[in-house]
Amino acid sequence: MADSLKNTTEQQQPTYTEANIHHMLSSEIGQQFAFVVVEDVDDKSTYEKFITDTNVHVMISKGEDGTCGYKNVENIVTNIRRDKKTERICGIRDSDYTRYLDYEYRVPDAVFLTDQRDLEMMLLATTSVQVGLFKWNNEIKSLLPLVYRDGRQMGYLRICNDVCELGCNFKKKVKLSKVWDANNHQLEDDWENKLHNLFVTYCSNICSPHYPYSTDKLTAFIERKQLYNEPDYYICQGHDVVWLLYNSLSKNNFDIRIITKKIIENFSYEDFSKTQLFVNIKGWANNIGISI
Repeated sequence: MADSLKNTTEQQQPTYTEANIHHMLSSEIGQQFAFVVVEDVDDKSTYEKFITDTNVHVMISKGEDGTCGYKNVENIVTNIRRDKKTERICGIRDSDYTRYLDYEYRVPDAVFLTDQRDLEMMLLATTSVQVGLFKWNNEIKSLLPLVYRDGRQMGYLRICNDVCELGCNFKKKVKLSKVWDANNHQLEDDWENKLHNLFVTYCSNICSPHYPYSTDKLTAFIERKQLYNEPDYYICQGHDVVWLLYNSLSKNNFDIRIITKKIIENFSYEDFSKTQLFVNIKGWANNIGISI
């Protein structure tokens, strides 16, 4: 009997974000809520610390399949708005490499992009985060410029992959750990060429109609998009930067997630208020008569 009741109760609880929001909106109290849908846990931790109103809920973009990400953010916000259950919902997603697409990327209504490539890079671009990190570990100040320099190389590959739709698997097949010298806390000799060759070989083996891909095509793409002239904060992926920074430290006998935690902890409201993201969210909220 107890197991039956437990199972019934569990079935009644929504297990993914869109259903959760619908469930909350079904009550009179829920109609007073505002929702900010974000990609994942770190985004929630970042934006939630600036919200004092208990009626504002920052929610991770969990889909029915358990995944999170920018597509879920866009879909959840679009679907809820289309159902006309509430206009008090917006989404925040990483801008990723939308600025480099060969067409104009149209952001869905009430979805807003980070100023820089992603959450981590937007935060790392601020004075509050830089000062906080340097105080926490003074080695970081000298390492960061080198990390950005090296992180750009992976960024070029990621941009090329996104824009040209090559289908590269960066989590398993083409990653910095494959060209990392763990004994000396640095990248291997000639690592850039090794990384480029990994990318080209993988794309040539799996991609159509781009097969065969080549380093010449990669170089031509980078030059066409003038990526060498772009800021580090647009090119580098935050996870790559954190990985490089962690592995470059002379002592890293702590969980790598501590670095991201420190980045988020030091991000100030003053710096957040200077971002275009903040301006966009505030403008949206003012337009519908709510305070976020």
